[in-house]
Amino acid sequence: MEQSLLLSFFKKAGVPIVQKQYGKAVAYLLGEKAVLAIGGHGKVQFGIRTQYFLSEISDVDQVICAGVGGGLVSDVHIGDVVLGRGCVEHDYQQKLRTAPSPFFEGNVDMLKVFEGFESSDYDVHVGVIASGDEDILDEGRRKELQSQTGAIAVAWEGAGGARACKFNRKPYLEIRAISDTCRGGDFEKGFNLALENLGRFLMNIVK
Repeated sequence: MEQSLLLSFFKKAGVPIVQKQYGKAVAYLLGEKAVLAIGGHGKVQFGIRTQYFLSEISDVDQVICAGVGGGLVSDVHIGDVVLGRGCVEHDYQQKLRTAPSPFFEGNVDMLKVFEGFESSDYDVHVGVIASGDEDILDEGRRKELQSQTGAIAVAWEGAGGARACKFNRKPYLEIRAISDTCRGGDFEKGFNLALENLGRFLMNIVK
């Protein structure tokens, strides 16, 4: 659904869109250089699909994971955009030995460029994004996860793509537009707004 809404946004904005076949997978060329592909649901599927496209497209300069996410702190509001200073894998739970949760740094050079983008319609934040295959739907779990990770937003897939990019030595950045506040009940209302603002933000990159 995220891909179809973004494609609709780019089409209305006049961005040239060409459907292309990359091996067995379909993706979309936006303008001259950006490729929009479905990442899938969850860290494993996103990691596999990231690796697949990195293998099929020889001249990838950087990878961006873009989609909706939940806000974990009070000053990150529905419709805002969060740039991942890093991605922490919150559901990587080791019981037999003590070790920190896996953490993947966001590409510093990409952050320097993108965090300068501003909009009167939403705020842009830079911070850690928690990554794990879990919907966060109540205040207690929201506070627990924020305390555990120090993250300001949470989503499912980020760490999968981060792992694939680290293996391939490709710059990686996660960008999330906030669709809900992880308390339950506001996801459907915020989803379309989040995707519209994400499309506006990504237009800076596509252009």
